[in-house]
Amino acid sequence: MKTTILLATFWLLFTAIHIPDTLNVPKPDDGFILVEGTKAGEDYKFTEKNIPVPVKTFYIAPTEVTYAQMALYCYDNGLDPKIFHNKGWGVEEATRAAVNVNWYDAIRYCNWLSEQTGYMNKAYDIYAKVDGVSRIITPKDSIYWKEDKSGKVFWDSIKYDTTSKAYRLPTEVEWEYAASSYSELGKKPQLYAGTDSLSELEKYAWYEKNSESRARKIKKKEPNKLGIYDMSGNVSEWCVRTDKLSIDNLIENRRLRGSSWANGADQCAVTHSYTSRLGIRENYNGFRLTRTH
Repeated sequence: MKTTILLATFWLLFTAIHIPDTLNVPKPDDGFILVEGTKAGEDYKFTEKNIPVPVKTFYIAPTEVTYAQMALYCYDNGLDPKIFHNKGWGVEEATRAAVNVNWYDAIRYCNWLSEQTGYMNKAYDIYAKVDGVSRIITPKDSIYWKEDKSGKVFWDSIKYDTTSKAYRLPTEVEWEYAASSYSELGKKPQLYAGTDSLSELEKYAWYEKNSESRARKIKKKEPNKLGIYDMSGNVSEWCVRTDKLSIDNLIENRRLRGSSWANGADQCAVTHSYTSRLGIRENYNGFRLTRTH
């Protein structure tokens, strides 16, 4: 009990999240930004399919998950926090965007934070075989953390609870929609997260030209029109496809959106994306959280 209280206290030092009054009725005051969805006839023209896509109202974190936030998660689960830092960058900086995050880490973190803040129905139910029977597993199950040498975990599937309002990864549509400030500008998405001008990009993004070859602290650049930071540059962010919220195939690659500190300006557009293996750790990959409205 003392450990849980201590962790919650530390968490509040680094974020605006408040522990709810009751575990059954979460009352998040987490500083997330409300992103208004599309209206009839104003659907977002999503890059992936190049067709208008409706977007429901949702909440998104104004910043990427930081090293300090990942460290609390590690201390609570007996992990080494240095996993999410790059050794060659010197002293760990608490508010630097976390790196070396794989897709499994991001899913585990979402569920952990949901538990810490009182969400009883987490966004993700993780299934694996325990004693020959497939069931939902928790951090108390060793298989929850077990990975082979390639980084593949021994899970069967992940089911997304569509009724949950707990923490989760953004869908690709949500990510691009928020990055482009579409709901703020109306039918005119921006090229970069905060500007349409290449000459102004340095004001909004950490990328190859100005990053000094490392991930940087959050909130050091200007936010986009919705008040969201670092959606062009700093670290690329894990997402999920809208049509694959529940996942039976835990082998195929997953998509990341946005550019990173290592990318050139040509990859800083909000439409930029790439795929990566679920278990791979790269010092330019991180993530950002969302919640369903």
